Amino acid sequence: LEAVLLDNKISVGPKEKPLNNTISILDKTSGLIGVPELLENGWTFTSLLRSDLAPGQLVQVNSNIVQGDYLIKRLEHSGGSDTQDYYSKIEGVRQ
Repeated sequence: LEAVLLDNKISVGPKEKPLNNTISILDKTSGLIGVPELLENGWTFTSLLRSDLAPGQLVQVNSNIVQGDYLIKRLEHSGGSDTQDYYSKIEGVRQ
């Protein structure tokens, strides 16, 4: 089992399985920027800030080099008042 903390709630579910049935689309029309990077155990994707994404959720990625459904394992939002750049960095594994 795997636990995910989101909005001050802990969700527990089977490891490597989505916590819900929500699938978000991530492509260049929905915020995907740059080129996905291959990791040892998956891929990392950078997007314009996406508040609809969450760890444990599926994201359907459509880029020139990567296509398919990925389970979000790690999600980091960045940006602030000192910059106008707001990003979401997603680490995911193929489903």
